[in-house]
Amino acid sequence: MSRNFTSASRFTLHVLVVLTLLAACALTPKVTSEVSPKIDQYRVKTVVVLPFEALATSQTTERPRFDEMTVPQGARRSDISVSVPPTGERIQPVPLGVSATAAERVTRSLYGKLKDREGVRVFAPDDATAALKSLEGEVNPEQRPARVATKMALDAALIGRVLVYQERKGSKLGGDTAAVGFEVKLVAADGTTLWIGNYYEKQKPLTEDAQGSLERGFVFVTADELVDYGAARLAEQFPFGAKAKR
Repeated sequence: MSRNFTSASRFTLHVLVVLTLLAACALTPKVTSEVSPKIDQYRVKTVVVLPFEALATSQTTERPRFDEMTVPQGARRSDISVSVPPTGERIQPVPLGVSATAAERVTRSLYGKLKDREGVRVFAPDDATAALKSLEGEVNPEQRPARVATKMALDAALIGRVLVYQERKGSKLGGDTAAVGFEVKLVAADGTTLWIGNYYEKQKPLTEDAQGSLERGFVFVTADELVDYGAARLAEQFPFGAKAKR
C-alpha cells in the first residue's frame, strides 16, 4: 500500500512539474502580433510579399518587447530597434550580419504559408520585380511598400526584416542551438500600417521550454526549421483571409 502511494505521489509530482513548465511557456510567446485600430476600415483582397531585408549589422539575438514596438496606427518606419526578448534573456552579440540567402529563405517560407490563404490573393516576391525596379532611386524605403502596391493595383504589400539567423552548431541532441528572429508589416496602398508581426526564438532545452521541446520531438532543430515554425505561426495571425481548408 505504501509503495503504491509513493509511486502515485511521484507520478502526480511529475505531472505537476510538466504542467507548470507548460504554463510558464505560455507566458512567453515566441510570436507577437498587433493590428491597427483602423483595420476594420480596410478590405484587403490582394497582397504582394516583397523581398525581406537582412539586418546588415551585428546580430544580437534580441528582439523588442511587444509593448515597445511602434503602434501600427502611427508606424512609418520599417526598422524596429532590437532590444530584449520576451523572456528577458540577454544574449551576447554575434559579429555577423544576416545573409541575403537567409532573408530570401524567410521570405519564401512566409509566402508559402500565405499563398493558399482563402479570401485573399497573395502575389510572390518575383511578381513585384518590375515595380520595385521602376521605383529605384525615386522613393525612400518607408514609402516603397505603398508605392509598389499602388503600381501593381493591389490593396497592400507585406514587408519584412530578418534580425537574427544563427544556425545550430552541433547535433540534434546537443551543442549550440539555432536562433531565428524576424519582423513583418502589412502596409496598405495608402501607406497605413495595418499589421505588425514579430517572431523570435532561440531553442531551449526541455527544462526551459517544455512546449517547444514537445513540438519538436525533444531534439534541437535547424535554423530553417525554426523559420518554418515562425512563418506558420505568423501566417495564422495574418488579419485578412482564412487558412486554406485541407
